Amino acid sequence: MHIVKSLSFCFALLWVIVSTRVPAQQIPQLPQNQLVFDSTTQTIDFKWLGDSLQTPFEPYAAMLIPVRLKNCPTRFYMQFDLGAPNSMLYADKVRQIHKKYPTAITSTDTTKLIAFQFSLGTLQVLAKEIKVITHSKSLINWKNKNSITIIGTIGADLIDGRVIVIDYPAKKISIGKEVPARLMPLTLTDMTYAHRRILLPGQLQGKNLMMLFDTGSSAYELLTDRETARTLSSDTVAERNEVTSWGRKLIANTLPSSNLVEFSGITLPLAHVTYMEGVSSTQIAQMKRMGIGGMIGNRLFLTSTLVLDTRNRKFGLITNPK
Repeated sequence: MHIVKSLSFCFALLWVIVSTRVPAQQIPQLPQNQLVFDSTTQTIDFKWLGDSLQTPFEPYAAMLIPVRLKNCPTRFYMQFDLGAPNSMLYADKVRQIHKKYPTAITSTDTTKLIAFQFSLGTLQVLAKEIKVITHSKSLINWKNKNSITIIGTIGADLIDGRVIVIDYPAKKISIGKEVPARLMPLTLTDMTYAHRRILLPGQLQGKNLMMLFDTGSSAYELLTDRETARTLSSDTVAERNEVTSWGRKLIANTLPSSNLVEFSGITLPLAHVTYMEGVSSTQIAQMKRMGIGGMIGNRLFLTSTLVLDTRNRKFGLITNPK
């Protein structure tokens, strides 16, 4: 499940934070950004995917972007997941599309596609190379025009070196080179952007913390360690749900909270906090020592507009935007 897999990315980020202490030749390098598109500001509508497998029903399980392929009349979707440094396609969907529309996807390669063209709303994108991975299998419903078929993931390579504006209330994403004039003046704050990961500085209970931001995490407002979660809640009885992360079974424990978290001068209510059973305690201890408070996703910002400038490593937050 995407909302949980990103937790492992949170711990993988630790080596990025300490990389300044490691000889350069030992630091793994990210694959080059393969996405090419016009720098003109484009706005893309997104939609929410609900998850009926959880109890209670989760209406914000995933953020989906509509996708069109050349020479194919069917509308598909890709999950917008900033926990993934690179975009990717799902092998089972690639195979089915190629079989029905061989000019839409001409290759039968099960590991990568070359010169792959697609559109995200009005944004025309060329992936000079895009990885194909094995993912869950399901048949594409070609007859139902309203069916939701997710063919891959749009990762942080889409926003690399650009400004992205996520207007959560309007369900729109804008991508360009500058912060839109209509949002100015806007207070921008320094953030950490390293290896296509975003760390936002925030304040919680009077403490300064860095929090990994990931649009692939929607169901939970704040994912943190057990000790911190219990400190942030006056309730000792957690709502428990079983989730799957890379084939592993984890238990999500969610507690109510009445705290406030502050980002870039804006205060947001933190109504729930979650910790996972089954995660390495050693990794959690390392994360805490570095001042990383956990991972935040879409749910915390549902009534706000979030501005991320990855080129200048700045971010801003707007509540009740005009």
